[in-house]
Amino acid sequence: KRRYLTRLLVGYWIMGGGSYILQKLLPLDHGHYGLANNIFGTLFISVLMMLGIYLIQNGHQDHNKKQLWLGISIIVGELLWSILTVLVFFSPNLMLRQGAAVASMIFPGIMITEGGPLFIALAILLYLFKENRVGQVASILLIGLTATGFNFVGLLTTNIQWMLILSIIPILLYNGARGRSDKWFFYIFYPTHIWLLYILAFALGVTGY
Repeated sequence: KRRYLTRLLVGYWIMGGGSYILQKLLPLDHGHYGLANNIFGTLFISVLMMLGIYLIQNGHQDHNKKQLWLGISIIVGELLWSILTVLVFFSPNLMLRQGAAVASMIFPGIMITEGGPLFIALAILLYLFKENRVGQVASILLIGLTATGFNFVGLLTTNIQWMLILSIIPILLYNGARGRSDKWFFYIFYPTHIWLLYILAFALGVTGY
């Protein structure tokens, strides 16, 4: 668990740093368009929350107060960190806002990570229902509906996050067996394809909207 969290955090740093450098070298729409994608932060927080829940459950079952309080501390600590960084982002003090931006690049917060609280909630629900396929499907449908903002306009153009419900198909078809391990491919593919799309947008002179 610790190794996995470390890999995700390092991936977050690499992608965040790479995106920052790319935007400085190739400012899109005169710097008015930002590159915010970094799924590693979302995954890191999700796994951190799962670890907290795991420790709480185990600590409760084994009557291990140390483990129980460690789990609570992990969850509460991340929530407090997320709230603090958001509050500082709205500070009138420029140095504080810049400091919050740097701090969030070092350790991700829920409110400003890709997908935000909704994706974190989805990950937690999927973990809680890991032994219940019906519960997982219901969770995906709930988050998919919530992702529309209960606004059903532009569902095939701009309001598209609801399409995450299509993940139900492979989940229902999954037989529970571990497949071929291609983890390093995805660690490399995700940031690379985002950066290539950004470079293509720059080459085409795409402007923000």
